[in-house]
Amino acid sequence: PLSARLSPMKSAATAYPLGLLWGLLPCGLVYTMLLWSLASGGWWQGGAFFLCFGLGTLPTLLGVGYLVNRYGPGHGTGDYRGGQGWRKAAGAAVIVFGVWTVSVALVGGVNVGMGHLP
Repeated sequence: PLSARLSPMKSAATAYPLGLLWGLLPCGLVYTMLLWSLASGGWWQGGAFFLCFGLGTLPTLLGVGYLVNRYGPGHGTGDYRGGQGWRKAAGAAVIVFGVWTVSVALVGGVNVGMGHLP
């Protein structure tokens, strides 16, 4: 409902507020890392853990933003609505990463530097 007034995104002036709203959506990965940072033993360790998580995701987010801006539908026009090919590629990537995550967990767990997860 709130995003309907900002769509379609034809300028940075409409994309920026929509991005701010997007940032308020719950993300399972962020909440998982928040729990890990809470369990790290102290505020300093938790802050460092979450800072490292943020810095670790930054290259991917910037890279995807660059690729969509450079090669995505409507590149150079400011119209960033996704085409069917980009949506299928994004869906396939989510499926591949999900299968990879489950397979790593089934093989014997993941060591995230704070103990071994079963």
